[in-house]
Amino acid sequence: MLTPQPSDVLSSIPTDLPIPIDDGACQHLENKLMPDITLPSTDDERVNLSQLTGWNVLFCYPMTGCPGHAIPNGWVQIPGAAGCTPQVCSYRENLAAFKSNHVGVFGVSSQTPETQKEAAIRLELSYPLLSDSMYSFSSAMELPMIEVAGKN
Repeated sequence: MLTPQPSDVLSSIPTDLPIPIDDGACQHLENKLMPDITLPSTDDERVNLSQLTGWNVLFCYPMTGCPGHAIPNGWVQIPGAAGCTPQVCSYRENLAAFKSNHVGVFGVSSQTPETQKEAAIRLELSYPLLSDSMYSFSSAMELPMIEVAGKN
């Protein structure tokens, strides 16, 4: 395994990325209750989304990149797909503000718990990433999915 260097972590979103267009595929999510689904987290806990209390941010992203591993061909051409690592890091950078307002933060992707744990350690995240590698959350919420190189 490669040892990541600070310069390996993408810290800004490239300016030439395609701009996502809201296609309305998530309009059905407004006021939808969280499903009774438990997902493994990077802090070795299991989080039942329906039992979260108070205010929480639950953001979904397709994947975080890993230094030394190529991203799938065509990935950066998908509007909204590239830029996940800066998104994950921006929550890290602003976590104190969320905590001071009693807001929990959780990131969700279909990556495996092991892959997410590596990213959480490498990116020094102090909030949990949740693995939806079995697609139980995304299916229950009817989330739009992308597929590149045979992976969602």
